[in-house]
Amino acid sequence: MVSMQEQFLKAGLVAKNKVKQANQDKSKQKKVERRTGMHSVDEVRLAALETQQSFNL
Repeated sequence: MVSMQEQFLKAGLVAKNKVKQANQDKSKQKKVERRTGMHSVDEVRLAALETQQSFNL
C-alpha cells in the first residue's frame, strides 16, 4: 500500500525534503513518547476525525 506522502510526492504536490522532514519529526515525536511514556495528541489527526464525524452526521 502506498502512503499518502508517497502519493503526494509522486503527484508533485510536495517536495522530497518536506516528506523527509515530516518523517524525521514523526520519529522524534515517537522517541519522546517512548521516553516519557505519554502519548501526545496529534491536533491535525484530531481535527480530521472531528471533521469526518461531522460529515457522517
